[in-house]
Amino acid sequence: MEARHSKWMAEHGRTYKDAAAKARRFRVFKANVELIDRFNAAGDKRDRLGTNRFTDLTNAEFAAMYTGYKPSPSPSEEDKQKLPGFMYANTTLSSEDSVDWRQRGAVTDVKNQGSCEADGSGAYWLIKNSWGTTWGEAGYMRLEKDVASSSQGACGVAMAPSYPVVA
Repeated sequence: MEARHSKWMAEHGRTYKDAAAKARRFRVFKANVELIDRFNAAGDKRDRLGTNRFTDLTNAEFAAMYTGYKPSPSPSEEDKQKLPGFMYANTTLSSEDSVDWRQRGAVTDVKNQGSCEADGSGAYWLIKNSWGTTWGEAGYMRLEKDVASSSQGACGVAMAPSYPVVA
């Protein structure tokens, strides 16, 4: 496991201020890798987990650094009138069942920007991550659509969705 941690550190340019910090981060890394390995070994999931640049962070550390979604209050009718129109408002889908909004230029390239965007694609929402192209599937992850067991959708994505809609 130490060799795996050293390789991971080199891949992600990670250094620590001293041996104590490295030992603590190794313990966190080891616990996360063990969880990843158990998940993948179970073989009963459609998805697979892997290490990324956050593997030496605890859940609490990650949440403190990278989450904090605060929904904006709904704009008043007066504020809505001031908003520019949606640039894809007149787009038609014709016979397409799904649209890859990345190909239409509606979704920007993945970069570390601290927020995410969603795009409907097949049986999944394609979610653009905030941490760059080395995370997920070239900077995106799939989140199952139409989850019958939850009115909030997978991971709450249906609570306050933000995606292009074509009438």
